[in-house]
Amino acid sequence: MALILAVCGCGSSSSSSTATSSANTAAASTFPTGLAIASPTTLTASTNLASISVSTGTYLADLGKNIYAELKQGHWSKAVELTALILPISPAYAATTKAPEGLVIAQDVGKILDGTKDAATAGKVVFADFLAQDTNDNCFAPQVAYATHEEAGMGSASGTLPTGDTGIWKSTATDGSPCTVAQLEKRVTGVKGRMNQALIMMAWLRDDLADNSMALPTAGTSVDATTIFNTRVNAEDTTVTVSSATIALNGAGTIYTYRVVAATTTPTASKVEIKLVHTPTSSTVYSGVLTVTKLETSTDGAFGCSDQIVSAGVYKVATVNTVQYSRSADVMNFGSRSGQYCGAEAASSTDFAADVASFDSNGALDPAIHLNGLTTRGSTKGWRGNFARFSGSYDRTTFAGDFLYAWQAGNGDGNSRTFAAHTSYDSATEIRAAKGFFAYSAAIQTTDGSVLGMICNWAGPGNSHTPSLKYQYQAASLAAAGANWSSTADNIVFAPTTTCNSTTTQFDANGDGTLAAGEGAPTTNTLVPVASGTVQTAIETAGFSKASMTFF
Repeated sequence: MALILAVCGCGSSSSSSTATSSANTAAASTFPTGLAIASPTTLTASTNLASISVSTGTYLADLGKNIYAELKQGHWSKAVELTALILPISPAYAATTKAPEGLVIAQDVGKILDGTKDAATAGKVVFADFLAQDTNDNCFAPQVAYATHEEAGMGSASGTLPTGDTGIWKSTATDGSPCTVAQLEKRVTGVKGRMNQALIMMAWLRDDLADNSMALPTAGTSVDATTIFNTRVNAEDTTVTVSSATIALNGAGTIYTYRVVAATTTPTASKVEIKLVHTPTSSTVYSGVLTVTKLETSTDGAFGCSDQIVSAGVYKVATVNTVQYSRSADVMNFGSRSGQYCGAEAASSTDFAADVASFDSNGALDPAIHLNGLTTRGSTKGWRGNFARFSGSYDRTTFAGDFLYAWQAGNGDGNSRTFAAHTSYDSATEIRAAKGFFAYSAAIQTTDGSVLGMICNWAGPGNSHTPSLKYQYQAASLAAAGANWSSTADNIVFAPTTTCNSTTTQFDANGDGTLAAGEGAPTTNTLVPVASGTVQTAIETAGFSKASMTFF
């Protein structure tokens, strides 16, 4: 689905600026403004927003809206006249700094929502992002060759540990960043692509309503914008068709439900359903659930079900992702759950996600419902593989806070791999810091996110899946003018044995893909030991707070 909607689609020039402004004024209180999903360590160059006073920022925002309105009416000379007003104050905010990627994304969504930025013209609508997949960085859990393994008297054993079965293996990634930073960024690739693109699409829909002078629904009613939105989207890419675009408000006038269904024929037939259930108190206090369901076919029997097929060897599969979220002023909380499922939507369905997956009482995916190694789905709408959970509690402007990511490839595993991270930001020096903790938790179906300990020998000879009271720790910092994060503490070295140490076991300790003679023997681990209590208590003492999270 290599689909990029990046051609100009500046909206209807026949709609009045007054109607657009009025419709967009209500947008912020009926949409999750400020919400975005990203790694807290991913930064991007941006205007130094901290240097803009509140009054100046408000002035610039209003000025931008007026310029955009004049341009949409074709009043070029007036727009140029208004643009000139920016110049006298531009030196005060011209400096650039590194801003959290999530903050920049949220700002872009807000600009699309209020009509000051066109999603297609700005290249923000990238339908291919719905296909984004979580990955591992090459510094994390590569294939590891071993020989003369000492476990359980197997001194002659040799082989290769598969990818993904060891933790942080190299201190730095290829780009020089600490592995904790690189790995967290790679692991959130999928949820970041799916959920932020979903928010962009919904904001684009809202702007399209405003451009066509269509009001939001009143209590107990809905608005159908399928025709106008399909026209707009299809104008950017003829391979995309929007078959549904609606916004409904419940009878009590308290909950908005947005739903968009889009399909493409390139490269194969695929569908995406976006559903946003939003409960606002105000523009800065709200809660809700965002769900994205991607439906397609696959020839991969590892994730397909034999009773959910198009033809022999061609399976109906789905990726479902939910994000529970809440905002209170600048404090953001979210909890993402995603997994791979078998099946497709029912005929004339109005809820694709419910046709293939199971949910808890909050509307989030229920990890406890899974196929448990079965290759048929039957009546069980459980996940088949690759289930991940990612939660955060943070300041939306700095992304300082606590984050927890856990994942599991198969539903038969007894443990999930877990990253916990705490990030901080010094507004005076603009120095950022991060503390990363890696170990294993209980199975993704049952874990509450508590870290149990390190499993050093997951798949080698004489392996044991009983966590030991140790964990990997890596701290990193980024100076205001720094080009990249740098490691300030590393406690990551271990041997692939049950004791995490080696005497005679040789292994590819430097992760270069070659096992040199004698490499890895001997090795004494540098993991952080826990003398008493639990690993979870230890990492919370070291700076991470799971208690701050509303969702996991």
